[in-house]
Amino acid sequence: MFPSFAYVNKIGTHVTLLNSFCGHVLALLVLCFLGFRYFELLFVTNVNYPLIVELGWKRVELLVHQTFLYLDGWWKLKGAATVENQIPNNCYLFNSAEFVR
Repeated sequence: MFPSFAYVNKIGTHVTLLNSFCGHVLALLVLCFLGFRYFELLFVTNVNYPLIVELGWKRVELLVHQTFLYLDGWWKLKGAATVENQIPNNCYLFNSAEFVR
């Protein structure tokens, strides 16, 4: 009647991988947009160039740091999306005596 845990977990894994793929595409688009805005400010406007370069490097450092945090979280989430990690051997669903106690 109900789908098995492996089937539900497989769907969850696919959704997780789809979300991570969409996140990578979104991060790439944001990186392209920020790079375009940086070069537009650098070459088109007539403002203080050292200030723009300093702000640009701060933005790049922040973006790299956020990217590493995102990839670290994605890697941990990918490791947690396996059947072995979702359903441990001593799960209460499979041991009714422990569940009642």
